[in-house]
Amino acid sequence: MTTMDNDRHVELSDEDIDLVKELAEARSQSNMWKKRADELRDTLMSTLSQTEATSAITAGGTPVINVQRIFTTRVNRKKLEAKYPDVFNDVAEASETRKLEIDIPVEILGVRSSM
Repeated sequence: MTTMDNDRHVELSDEDIDLVKELAEARSQSNMWKKRADELRDTLMSTLSQTEATSAITAGGTPVINVQRIFTTRVNRKKLEAKYPDVFNDVAEASETRKLEIDIPVEILGVRSSM
């Protein structure tokens, strides 16, 4: 950064402007890859939701996707507010979700990554 005027504004140098442009491009690329990773994960989730796997899904005998069942309790806010504002247990609803950890072995893609 090179100069400052009376209003305490800082004027960026050409090098700093290049850095700002590079940052914007990096953020754009990051967002693009995050979106693609989300799409791939969603596709895998859709495919895997039809499986009966309870612990892992393998490729060539090597675990690639670990399957975990996660139980949660959620509050039904409408019931809580309308029926018993002070009583959580009376309106709690339990649900089950699946947590998938994807670990791609080097042997499959030549790159190890986690999503």
